[in-house]
Amino acid sequence: REVTDQLERERRLEATTARLETLLDALPLPVVVLDTDGVVERWNRAAETTFGYPTDSVVGKQYPLFIEDDEFERLFERILNGGILDGYETTHRTQEGSRLPVELHARPLYENGSFSGVAGAAIDLSDRQQREQQLDVLHRVLRHNLRNELTVINGWTQQLAAGTDPMEASEKIRGASERLLALAEEAK
Repeated sequence: REVTDQLERERRLEATTARLETLLDALPLPVVVLDTDGVVERWNRAAETTFGYPTDSVVGKQYPLFIEDDEFERLFERILNGGILDGYETTHRTQEGSRLPVELHARPLYENGSFSGVAGAAIDLSDRQQREQQLDVLHRVLRHNLRNELTVINGWTQQLAAGTDPMEASEKIRGASERLLALAEEAK
């Protein structure tokens, strides 16, 4: 009876482990599980795709992606001491050698009350940073165009006050005002 119970527990454990492995691989974010020494135990499919390192080249080795030599040690030590990473931004190295901006989230793992490793996920920030750069350029262009039109309005207002033909000044001011309104619509 004891042997049968033990075999049933082992079967359930194997089924649960297989299910967890399937869930880990199905996650759309790169996920890694490290042991107590910072050695990779699990590396999901999204991590392979994002960073280019096949699972078999990473599992069993120290986490390989940090560019700064001591950054991994500092962060791992923080987690060893019960800390967490929540939105930590850094740069990782892909297998091809390119740099990839990422946001890291990591938590300590405990089994039976003892530290047993770290689970972490990374978010690729390259698209967000590219959008931010594009928005910054658009913002500068918008400010430049806005200043230009306001300078036109100001100049013609001064000309009007100095006695310039009111019809011409009025037409120039109206044209600059319409361009400002169009600019406001574009900014939306």
